Amino acid sequence: MPNETLKQFKRQFLTLDHSIMQTIGKYGHITVSGLVKLMPEKRPKNTIYQRTRALTEWGYIEAVIDKRKNKIFRLSLRGADELEMQGVSLRGRSFLQIDLAREAWAVNQIGFIESLGLDAQPTTKPLDAVSKGEAPKALIVDNPYQHTAKTFQRIEDFVKAASSSAPLDIVVLTEHRAVELQRYVNTNSYNFTVLLQVIDI
Repeated sequence: MPNETLKQFKRQFLTLDHSIMQTIGKYGHITVSGLVKLMPEKRPKNTIYQRTRALTEWGYIEAVIDKRKNKIFRLSLRGADELEMQGVSLRGRSFLQIDLAREAWAVNQIGFIESLGLDAQPTTKPLDAVSKGEAPKALIVDNPYQHTAKTFQRIEDFVKAASSSAPLDIVVLTEHRAVELQRYVNTNSYNFTVLLQVIDI
């Protein structure tokens, strides 16, 4: 095989690997059959299967459920970091964790829960949910795939629009970020509650 053809072959596979990771990042959890159907460029199932094996060996993706060849893949933290460095937004995994955390929080609230259309008002724009009822409360879920400064900014925006004594729960998905956010809340003398909710998906 001439050198140029070999280089092109490697480049195609690199592009394919990236495309596989982006698709997994977009949908969160997916099988090889799902990748075949949902990837923008169509490739043979066997080729995609081989690339998922390589990406698993390199630590960019991991199998969540492994039933012989019927594996369900998700991005590993290394894979998520790789895509984030390239500016790819990861809807799948991080938003699924946030959705599950919001749901777990909502189950423990009394009253009507609002989570859609929050962008329309300055007071609710930084929030992930609002509980309206006898004991109204607001929710911010920290996104573990973004810098904590983004969560700090959301808290600041909420304080400006509402108040530093308004009832706010901050749900955090990892222990070290919970410590960081609790320190931030204490330093600013906010009366907000930081809750650790570990969700492994």
